[in-house]
Amino acid sequence: MDAFEILVIVLSVLLGILLIVGIVVGILFVKIIKDIRNITEKASLAADNIEHVAELFKNTSSVAAITKVVANAVHMFKKNKE
Repeated sequence: MDAFEILVIVLSVLLGILLIVGIVVGILFVKIIKDIRNITEKASLAADNIEHVAELFKNTSSVAAITKVVANAVHMFKKNKE
């Protein structure tokens, strides 16, 4: 075997390893991006729910109505948590 043939074999093996590592990193990156997207969607929904509850508090004036709104909000968050 000549030195050039050994060099070609070594470089081919390194290129194959680099390609496999790149594919694995790419797949993990895509999964992380999807998880981040899901988290931001859930955070946006939670913010919308909190905004809705705050608006209901602003519009209600009696203690009974406020208690009902709080109970509904707690029920909604428990339901989403399950």
